[in-house]
Amino acid sequence: MTEQQQHLISLLEQRNNLEKQISQNKELFWKVQGAIEYLAQIGVTVPESNDGDGEGESINQEEE
Repeated sequence: MTEQQQHLISLLEQRNNLEKQISQNKELFWKVQGAIEYLAQIGVTVPESNDGDGEGESINQEEE
């Protein structure tokens, strides 16, 4: 097997691993997004930070 063939095999394996990771991350993203939307619908909010340390987070709702 040539060096180029070995490199191609390695790249194909990397691509497959990345594709699997992306799929898992998308699934996790949609679960988290659903939980955020549910909590927002029932009126749960993030308290504003008064000490200016930036821990208070604003949540941007974007519809797709």
